[in-house]
Amino acid sequence: GVLRFDTLKDLRRKYPLELNDLSWDNIKTRVDLQIRAGILLSKDNYKALTLTIKDPIVRLAMADSAYNGGYGNVTKARKACGLAAGCDPNIWFGNIENYLPQSRAAIYGTRSVYDINKEHVQLVMKTRLNKYKPYF
Repeated sequence: GVLRFDTLKDLRRKYPLELNDLSWDNIKTRVDLQIRAGILLSKDNYKALTLTIKDPIVRLAMADSAYNGGYGNVTKARKACGLAAGCDPNIWFGNIENYLPQSRAAIYGTRSVYDINKEHVQLVMKTRLNKYKPYF
């Protein structure tokens, strides 16, 4: 019941012109602003990784995880991976993805927040990305 973080508020502060009309009261009815906020958040996540992650596909995977689970959790996973033997904090699949700090307790049927975040990146990057590659 306690608000720990407010991504909407942060985005409105960063993009006052683009998201001025978006609020928690109208977020369910203003689909146009939902999409705009999602794009801006994804863009910010991708841009934040530009200096350290050179491979754009790996950066996109991390940005997708950050969109779903928070940029801070990707940062924590990279740090934990970097401390683990044989784990490369600049590679998503088989490396960083295994160190996501989200809960592994089942909350949606048998799936945890960790499972959902990890699976989403897998679906986007390995299952669906190929049909969009011609547009990159």
